Amino acid sequence: MNKKFLKLKQEEIDKNFAIFEKKLLKELIKEHRNQYVLMRDGKLIEVYDTVRDAECTGEKFFKDGIYSIQMIDDGSLELGNKLHAMHMGSTQ
Repeated sequence: MNKKFLKLKQEEIDKNFAIFEKKLLKELIKEHRNQYVLMRDGKLIEVYDTVRDAECTGEKFFKDGIYSIQMIDDGSLELGNKLHAMHMGSTQ
């Protein structure tokens, strides 16, 4: 992965997470706790039961790899992508 891609990916993750946390989480947690949100360009694409389902959809529709996945929970854990999760020390 090149530096330009990683920079774009991190910017997407940061932007999406800020919107998720400030505008979406409060409503989503009522009916979708412990599910996963696929986001792109600051927009919610869909809610999924598993992170793998969200990831498969992201890979299928966003060939450039620029999207993010957030878990809907009280801690608003951001999964981003595998690289980001590994960077944060997570094994999920």
